Amino acid sequence: MGPFSGIRVILPFDGFSELIALIVYALRALLAAVLVVSSTAKLVDLPGFERTLRQLRLPGTMGVTRRLAVAVPCLELILGELSISGVAQQYVAVAVLIVFVGFTLVTAAAFMTGSDAQCRCFGALTGSQFTKGGLVRGLSLTAGAAVVSIWFSAGNRVAWSPLESVLVAAGFLVLGAAAAQASYTIARIHDSATAGYR
Repeated sequence: MGPFSGIRVILPFDGFSELIALIVYALRALLAAVLVVSSTAKLVDLPGFERTLRQLRLPGTMGVTRRLAVAVPCLELILGELSISGVAQQYVAVAVLIVFVGFTLVTAAAFMTGSDAQCRCFGALTGSQFTKGGLVRGLSLTAGAAVVSIWFSAGNRVAWSPLESVLVAAGFLVLGAAAAQASYTIARIHDSATAGYR
């Protein structure tokens, strides 16, 4: 018997693994909500998001930038819905992590170089420049995505029935629709105000 054989680890509460699972579920729901809201808000404000991509001086022609402005929110929406519905959980979690890493890298590059590009990460719902706060938010979301990805990579799964998956995915689509409506309304108000100054 070793010198520590009589020591027993005592957790302050029961169900520690269940608590970790609950935290992961909450993180996954948060990440899915961010993806769905940001995607739908951008889809109704494609000119604004395309303008941000041009301001970031990404390589490629205007046609490439326009296609990228459509592809990015579509990818976000698909990943957000797949993530919350529980389809291919391990692979979707890795894809979500890669997306958030990419977004954080872009935010960091824009902030560090002092870019004057407007952050349209949430369509017309956001219109400020890339800031330190945005970078911190991106790093936090990326860390959360990493936790979720590691948890699923360890072989853990979330058991959803087909009906539960459909209902949850539908609920997040409703959330996305609300965000899209808000983004569209704000964009129209901004356009009307801009036209009034001309």
